[in-house]
Amino acid sequence: MNVLIGEYDYLLFIGDIENNINKIKDHIQFLKETGKLLLAFNNGISIRNICVDKEESSFSRREIERFLDDNNFKFRKFYYAFPKIDATNVLYTDDFPISKENLSRNIYLYENNEVVLKNENTIVGEIIKKDQSLVKYLANAFFIECSRNEIQNDKIKFVSYTNMRKSKYRVRTIIKSKYAYKTPINEESKNHIQEIQKNIEYMNSLGINTVDAFENMQIKSELISSKTLDCDIIYLCQVGKKTEALNLIQKFYDFLVEKLYDNSNNGKNVFQEYDIQCENQDTECLHYTKYGLWDLIFQNAFMINNEFVFFDQEWYKENIPIEFILYRAYKYTAKISQYIDLDEFCSLCKINKNVINTFNQLDNILQNEIRSEVIWKIHSSCKSYNQIIESMSQKSEQLNDNISTMSDDFKRLLNEKDARIKFLEENIENDCQIIKEKEIQLANKDNEIMLIQNSKSWKLTKPLRKIEKMLKRGKSNENKR
Repeated sequence: MNVLIGEYDYLLFIGDIENNINKIKDHIQFLKETGKLLLAFNNGISIRNICVDKEESSFSRREIERFLDDNNFKFRKFYYAFPKIDATNVLYTDDFPISKENLSRNIYLYENNEVVLKNENTIVGEIIKKDQSLVKYLANAFFIECSRNEIQNDKIKFVSYTNMRKSKYRVRTIIKSKYAYKTPINEESKNHIQEIQKNIEYMNSLGINTVDAFENMQIKSELISSKTLDCDIIYLCQVGKKTEALNLIQKFYDFLVEKLYDNSNNGKNVFQEYDIQCENQDTECLHYTKYGLWDLIFQNAFMINNEFVFFDQEWYKENIPIEFILYRAYKYTAKISQYIDLDEFCSLCKINKNVINTFNQLDNILQNEIRSEVIWKIHSSCKSYNQIIESMSQKSEQLNDNISTMSDDFKRLLNEKDARIKFLEENIENDCQIIKEKEIQLANKDNEIMLIQNSKSWKLTKPLRKIEKMLKRGKSNENKR
């Protein structure tokens, strides 16, 4: 196929820009004057490279900008990708920068041979605190839309994916100027969008306010400028208004019980369904809801005009306790335990602390039903440098304990051996003494015999002893005949 100069609308390069820069230069000539150059690559001086003991050969932002300037690509739009270009989970822009509130979307992933020196999100948080603009240069990866002509504004501020999930639950979220759009990533996940639609319809039927709506096989959500409820609660605690924070939680508790409690169900509850072992007296007194929207937590709610407004309700489970939903609201609110301890929260929301372990088991089961086992294993198996050192320290301590035990065993064996040798030496010494005594006795006997043989009586009776022997011999011969 012949390729003509100025024929293509798009040129896309993904991966190692540094070692392919000449190839990119050669291919630029095939772009139309109005065409776009799309570049996707890992950043050579990224936060990821700061946190992991591994060097990646790649361009930095400064280097790629010089290249674009030299080749007259004056118009460009940067997307900042995390955790890396070949496993992107979130794309930020200058109009929607990474923040402490959305930092958790960076689900960092590392290979088995990589040693993690620092927690990546901790470093990002520190950089955001000091200078937000630095993220533009230290982002893990870049996706750049480049053109020689002005780029038409597509109004896209932010894009996130749900790579941590199983395929049938994966959706894409795109934030534009006024709305966020949640769309299916594959054919399989269209069913999940339809399940979210059912959740929205159910909330509407109960009079629960939501910013979400179903539209053209996508969930369209109005963007709210207010802080979410978890931020409101933490802020009240930080400024010394803990009582107001507790009143807000109390109001939230009363709201959920009023809207969701349904005592008409006599079937299996969620603990029986999953065969979670628990005491009946602890679970029978809970307030169950037939249609359990278990993600009605502080992070997914606003307080607007003194009313709760919810968003992002993707999940439900039948016959689930409202107390479980409340516990999750506490569990997934960062820093809340610094101001409101679990005992105080449970007392406020009438939660028996005996069921907390049961609630954690249920939460893990629900999360495992959603998660991709492969991605979760890679993410959760990442060990930081400190964790590796701690693990090595624990192994060292265990080895020292084993050596100490072995040393004690050797000492015991040596003591037993020394005792045995001493016993044998004592016995040998006794035997030697006995032998010496026997030798003395034998020597005395020999002396006695010599004395007898040399005596006169012995010599005088010698002929008689010969005659006696001859008589005995003759008598013996007669007996033989």
